[in-house]
Amino acid sequence: MAYFDGGLEHVADTAVAEADRGNRYVREHADAYRWTFFADPDAHHRARRESAEHFATHTRASPHHYVAARLPALPIPGKTFDLVLSSHLLFSYADDLDYTFHYRSIIELARVATTEVRLFPLTPIGSAKRYPQLEPLLADLSEVGIRSRITKVDYEFQAGADEMLVCQVPA
Repeated sequence: MAYFDGGLEHVADTAVAEADRGNRYVREHADAYRWTFFADPDAHHRARRESAEHFATHTRASPHHYVAARLPALPIPGKTFDLVLSSHLLFSYADDLDYTFHYRSIIELARVATTEVRLFPLTPIGSAKRYPQLEPLLADLSEVGIRSRITKVDYEFQAGADEMLVCQVPA
């Protein structure tokens, strides 16, 4: 897994490379995926690669629209965004990112939000089960005023990954 320490251009280049790397993983584990949204691994690769290339092109054309940052500390003032979304980072890389990273990252995402933080999916890559430390994490977040609920979603690509965590930001 690549970590984004090299600025916006590095983030954009990594997104394109990750589309290819991720698709290789999907092809090697095709039976662990639901082929309803993407027809097959080729369709998955085309969509992911096209999105990553679009992102990379946009970052070069409009770099002022982006802030290259790394959790768990963001260079963004508190209460900047109404809604904060995080997809396929937290929980996905449970083998690489420890409990403290998850906890501190959610606290940080809540700091920059005014209403809520939404995290998807709740399953580590290669697993059809929820992040194993989810319940203690939710209890610890509750202790600092972050209420949360798990919501089913209509999208399921990775088998078992059809839930989202919604965290209500304290007023």
